[in-house]
Amino acid sequence: MGRRRDSVEVGIAVAMLAMVGFVSYAFKATGRVVADAEAVARDDVPLFGDAWEVRYLDEVLTHSASRYVDTSTAERVAWADRYDRAALRLEEIFEIARARANPRDIAHIERVSEANDTLVALETRILELADAGRTAEARAILGGEYVTHKATYRDGIDAYFAARKKHLDERGKKVAANARSTKIAVLVILGVIGGILGFLGRVNQLQRSRNAARVAERNAFAATQLRHARVHQGLEMSLTEEQALRTLGDALAEELPEWSTELLLADSSHAHLRQARTSAEDRCGPCCDVLTPDRCPAIRRGTSLVFSNTGSYDACPYLRERALSGGTAICLPLNVMGQSIGVSHSVSPSELGDGDFETIHEVVQVGVDRIGVLRAFATTETQASRDPLTGLLNRRSLEDRVQGLEARGLPYVVAFCDLDHFKALNDTYGHSAGDRGLRLFSRAIRSALRPTDLVARWGGEEFVIVFSEMNPAYAERTLHRIRESLATTLETADQPPFTFSAGVGDPRSESLHDAIQSADAALLEAKQAGRDQIVVSARELTAGLA
Repeated sequence: MGRRRDSVEVGIAVAMLAMVGFVSYAFKATGRVVADAEAVARDDVPLFGDAWEVRYLDEVLTHSASRYVDTSTAERVAWADRYDRAALRLEEIFEIARARANPRDIAHIERVSEANDTLVALETRILELADAGRTAEARAILGGEYVTHKATYRDGIDAYFAARKKHLDERGKKVAANARSTKIAVLVILGVIGGILGFLGRVNQLQRSRNAARVAERNAFAATQLRHARVHQGLEMSLTEEQALRTLGDALAEELPEWSTELLLADSSHAHLRQARTSAEDRCGPCCDVLTPDRCPAIRRGTSLVFSNTGSYDACPYLRERALSGGTAICLPLNVMGQSIGVSHSVSPSELGDGDFETIHEVVQVGVDRIGVLRAFATTETQASRDPLTGLLNRRSLEDRVQGLEARGLPYVVAFCDLDHFKALNDTYGHSAGDRGLRLFSRAIRSALRPTDLVARWGGEEFVIVFSEMNPAYAERTLHRIRESLATTLETADQPPFTFSAGVGDPRSESLHDAIQSADAALLEAKQAGRDQIVVSARELTAGLA
């Protein structure tokens, strides 16, 4: 271990010495590149300026000569003066160019000078013709011979500046190449040295940071999974919606003790909201005064709302009405299969902490999913056990309930009911009238029965009533009350009048099947007696069973 440490220290010292030497080399190489670049720039900037000025002066000379010919004598003095100044400045530029030109540029300069001398002679001739009043001859020279020599002159200028530019470009490329190579070398050297030092200095720190990040990530993930599993387990054991709501409130209170959460659920008509559960009733109470779903901003928008200051002007008005300030609120719309069933309302006196929103959303969503499953089960069970038209039990559900009575050894009496002339009611007034009659009769039956009694639509217009722990006499009295209730309802209902016949079965029957057969036989006697009758089978037993 000690040898390894000594080797590392020696390596660092050697690296530092090498770095000092290479830095010195880098400074020198960079200085040479900068000096070369400045030399190129000193030549390149005048080149650009000269090229621009020569072309400008050439245009001034041409324009001045043309305007001198076309203007009056009084105005020619100004154009002549402008022409002389431009010609003088152009000559100065060429003299400077001769002085600093390299040997291969001299030929271009001389060629441009010769062309310029020819142009000057032509321009002097043009001005003299103009002064003599021979403007037509002057214009002829401007449009002919002058144009030809002007083209030769400009080609010479372009060739001269192109040659100078090429020379400077070559120098610039060499400087750039040297700069690139120097830069690459310096960067490579510094990168290697820096990499070694950085690797030796940060390898342990990076490893510790990575390990700490992994541990924190694993812990956070494990905590999330544990919470998710606990909430799922608690809600899976809830077999009713009330149990699920209680579990959900307890989970929120335990996972987020600083938050007060309430669940507002819509009623069956979706017209009102009721407080179904709170996580901290002593602190929360009626947290939100919204009464209907259409007034809740979160439900209307269909999205989660987070208010960092519950007393701010842009917070929910129901929060502001409670004069809350300095706290945080989270409103989550509760949806089951795309349909809103309410809203979750959470408030905290402190600021929104890391993970608070995700935790509330996760716990509430798991709870809402469980409530949706329980409601789906309840709906499916109701649809499977109830007659869709009347809401009464169907035949299979009644048989299952009676099996429960028989398993507990409880006696019962069966009554078989049938609407009189129901086919004529349907044929005369239509099936809608028949359906209304069946619903009215079902309500009349339910209004007269005890909670422990059972009633089912057996089929068509036939109904079976099971009176638990009662005798035929009680069943007969109840059937008479049903007749009276039905007659009273039909007096005010928009429904053609109808009656029913009923038969009460023998309580000595050994099974539901036998009891229904006995009641059906009594019903047949009632129909044969003229309908709108109630017939009790085995009447001699009523006194003994009363």
